[in-house]
Amino acid sequence: MFFPKKPKTQMERLKVLIGRKQGATAAEIARFLPTTSPHSKMSRLTRTQGWTILKKDNPDGTKTYFGKPPKK
Repeated sequence: MFFPKKPKTQMERLKVLIGRKQGATAAEIARFLPTTSPHSKMSRLTRTQGWTILKKDNPDGTKTYFGKPPKK
């Protein structure tokens, strides 16, 4: 994964991953964040920073997550 500018915190990395057009799976999030619980990070992002996270089920049984930042 290539980040345009290296995000410094886990939350910044999470925002980049789920903000992409193709979204991110839980496995991708766990791979690029040093965490074992990506779902708790997404939950914290919605609670503390107002993001909206959408979940799409894939045919192979995985889920892809897409994030929308709060409106200013």
